[in-house]
Amino acid sequence: MNSSLLKKWIPGVLSNSQVRQLYHAGWIEKIVDPKAQLGYSALDLTLAGDCYQMLQGSVKPCGEDYNQVVLQNRRLARRMPKREAYVLQPKQTYLFPIQQRFGHQFLRSQALYGQATAKSSVGRMDVLARLIVDGMASYEEFTPEQVEKGNGRM
Repeated sequence: MNSSLLKKWIPGVLSNSQVRQLYHAGWIEKIVDPKAQLGYSALDLTLAGDCYQMLQGSVKPCGEDYNQVVLQNRRLARRMPKREAYVLQPKQTYLFPIQQRFGHQFLRSQALYGQATAKSSVGRMDVLARLIVDGMASYEEFTPEQVEKGNGRM
């Protein structure tokens, strides 16, 4: 994908073909099933398989690399043994890394903003899922000004 194409895009939601162009150009990596994951104006994210139990409460975006700052700190997080499925305990916070990540071209481009939708099953199962992108200072988003601070992990 070249930068001239990005300049032609109108601010707002990307179309299906634009999301696919980002994937095929390597701006979004580790998509296992493009037909299933690349929807109209959306990208379905999948869990990477790791699970961390947070030992001191909730997880907040901090503008840093979560792997170094939070997950490797044994006072803050405990890596759970790998399993096919995890049983989550009530009133506990867990962090699941996402398989997909932003590619190097995306991180250097400072061209796109993004927003995710928090998934909530609070009424049915008492679960709230939030997206944290390394380098960002808030939930469910990334901005060009902050994205180059990150490593592409979600």
